[in-house]
Amino acid sequence: LEVSGNALQSLGDKAKAKLTYKTGEITSAGTLHCNACHHALTVTTTGHIPPCPECEATEFTKSY
Repeated sequence: LEVSGNALQSLGDKAKAKLTYKTGEITSAGTLHCNACHHALTVTTTGHIPPCPECEATEFTKSY
């Protein structure tokens, strides 16, 4: 049972890493949440990710 839990945790970590984006990267439409201040940045077209307009942080998690 512990092995299964560890495997699921590892899978979750990998999925989260795939949804992490940084300033300057290109992304498609969706919502980016700043990992520092949690500000929601809505992206309507494909383009480069700017720094967070609230705190200037550079790492985001994407949701659709």
